[in-house]
Amino acid sequence: MKIEKVKTFILTFLVGLSLVMTFTLWNSETNYDVNEEDRDPIPASLNGNADETKKSVIKPNMIIFHMEEGQPKGFLNKQKETQLYDQMLNWALFDFNPDYEGEDFSPNDLNQIEVIFPTAIPADFIADLFRVDKDSTVIPESTFDRMYISMDEDRTKNHIHFRNTENGITINASIQSAATVMDSLRNKYNSSNMVEYTLFENSANQRIYLPKEANMKKHIVRYQTIGITPLKNLLFVNPSALHWTRISADSETFTDGYRELNKNTYHMDFMNMTDFTNGDIKREQLINETIQWLNAHKGWTTHKDYQYVLSDLDKSTVKYRLNYNGYSIFEKDIYSAITIQWNNQTVYQYNRPLIQLNEAEYMQELGQEELIDANELISILELNKQYQSMTIFDVALGYKIEELGGQVFKLTPAWFIKGHSGWSEFKEPKEVGGVDSAVESN
Repeated sequence: MKIEKVKTFILTFLVGLSLVMTFTLWNSETNYDVNEEDRDPIPASLNGNADETKKSVIKPNMIIFHMEEGQPKGFLNKQKETQLYDQMLNWALFDFNPDYEGEDFSPNDLNQIEVIFPTAIPADFIADLFRVDKDSTVIPESTFDRMYISMDEDRTKNHIHFRNTENGITINASIQSAATVMDSLRNKYNSSNMVEYTLFENSANQRIYLPKEANMKKHIVRYQTIGITPLKNLLFVNPSALHWTRISADSETFTDGYRELNKNTYHMDFMNMTDFTNGDIKREQLINETIQWLNAHKGWTTHKDYQYVLSDLDKSTVKYRLNYNGYSIFEKDIYSAITIQWNNQTVYQYNRPLIQLNEAEYMQELGQEELIDANELISILELNKQYQSMTIFDVALGYKIEELGGQVFKLTPAWFIKGHSGWSEFKEPKEVGGVDSAVESN
């Protein structure tokens, strides 16, 4: 009898202890407010490329030569365009002055070179891009999305013009050893294979140039995946105490109650819901801090044949888009764009691909892609009802990217249209002037 009482007592004690432990576990709260300075360093590197700079990520979309009346031209080989722009960055500039009335320059002038950027660049960055004596130079405050180089032999100053096409404000500057620079530019123009461009003006009367031919081919390319662990280590204060949820076979979520990371097969998006404050930050600060932040965790995951370049800049958000061989990969962003929203001196949102395309030497070339020609494209944009009702900011050749399976993607040349919702692949309508849907959005 005594043995039975002892057994009952022990059993009751164990059940009670189990209930107490369960209650304690349920009511315990993970401490999410760990001081980041107190935690031990955790590996958070994506093992991407070497550090990038403003000079390496700020690149033009195209360079257009206006040397003959009504015949804008550019390099057939886009790599020649890249090489020329890199040479321009070695120019020494001086004597900066604003031209609010357009008295010294017109974008319609003949005998000049037009350099077009994908987004407006802070004028302060001119001193970082070119050779400028920062101690003695004051650059007027503004932004620019186009740069013009005047090739007039009689011009003794103001050889280069940084223009904001939205408000017309222009900053002029002189080029040191201008005669030598102009001779070099003329030699490149005369000795290179050039292609003619067709001019299209959008509803805001901005000039858009479409090449009449392009040396673009389809490619099969393999890729490597980027692990999620370094990103968890980077983005969370205490990555070992995260709540994990499996959404589907290809999707999972990690959260600490204040921050959330959603991982899909090829892409991730992160949001930091702590200490959000409304308000814009200066473009200079946004570019500087996001470049430094990506450098710190080796986030530029590309090989030598690809590069992320500045694509969009708006309020507190910046986008760096993947380029191949001088052309942007516009579709889809989940494969080809890093987007960062910066808030309160830290990352608020971070969206990026979780793939890294292999080097071009491992590509399989599939030959030329037959594209609608520039004149026919312009005719459709002007006559089709779908496009007549659409605000068109830009038109460009680029690549779309499609999954083929087996860690293989296909890069296919295509025309793209930029509207309010961003870049979309151009789809030729069945009938010009009809109402058929002609745009496929990202």
